[in-house]
Amino acid sequence: MNNISVKNRTSNNLVTIQATASMYLSSRYLVPERLTSIYYQLLLCEESEGRSFLEIGTGNKILFHLLKQAGKTIYAADIDLDIRPDVIADLAHLPFAARTFDVVMCFQVLEHMPFIHLRRNLESLGIIAKKQVIISLPDACVPLHKLRGKKRFKGIIYQLFHFPRTWNYSLKRMSSEHFWEIGYDNVFPEDVSNIGRVAGLQLVKHFRNPYLISHHFFVFDVRY
Repeated sequence: MNNISVKNRTSNNLVTIQATASMYLSSRYLVPERLTSIYYQLLLCEESEGRSFLEIGTGNKILFHLLKQAGKTIYAADIDLDIRPDVIADLAHLPFAARTFDVVMCFQVLEHMPFIHLRRNLESLGIIAKKQVIISLPDACVPLHKLRGKKRFKGIIYQLFHFPRTWNYSLKRMSSEHFWEIGYDNVFPEDVSNIGRVAGLQLVKHFRNPYLISHHFFVFDVRY
């Protein structure tokens, strides 16, 4: 990945607030499709059977309040003081001891740092998690059923053989604030899985939100 700058940010200047606290609570942001991703976040938390959770990049804190109401121990970490997180921290400087939380979550955050940082970031998440690391990432790939003609044929071949990787069916980059996206810049789900394995995590499952296909969820077990 040679992309080292995004919208006036560089790999040396990453810790910047991307959206205001008020935006996360606006009707423009909380569209029905995005609310379905909160459903999947909650579902994955329930399936984890965890009792203690950390959410990094907490945004509107809807999931935080849902888990709180369910009697779970939940901490929110963010770089924006206006969001009122429990801890002001960025991914590179998480002030938690090893195995502090059953589950560590990071939704639509890791793409705001260069792809070369993904391994280090997943390692950081895995160190403080006891059971699972749950993340979501932007996925720019066009679904197979939306492809036509030669592109559809290539899509079928790619799904069968995952080759050649240079075939790209991605939409344009979804956000100028993203350093990378799945399906863009030759990054694919298996790359996330492989990097997770090197970082000490074992992929349990991954899937795209069928109501908001640009949100791709990954569930990892922590390996000791």
